[in-house]
Amino acid sequence: MKYDPYLARAESAVERPVRWLAGYAGTHLAPAGTDSVEVRIPAKAFGHYDGGWQFEQGTFRLLIGRHVADDFQVLEIELR
Repeated sequence: MKYDPYLARAESAVERPVRWLAGYAGTHLAPAGTDSVEVRIPAKAFGHYDGGWQFEQGTFRLLIGRHVADDFQVLEIELR
């Protein structure tokens, strides 16, 4: 089963999608198995390109789910 991290930003100074894929990871499990997965999210996932990488300060939401329409686990991240 795979779980993907998405990012979202409610009030952005730049045009962004409602949510965007920030990274990916997967694991193979036996039935009823458990595992931990580490997903690295590159800094550029928080940025936008405007003649160079720009980073908007403020709150981003990290959404973890199996697909874009999943019921996400949510963590708020403050970018300073």
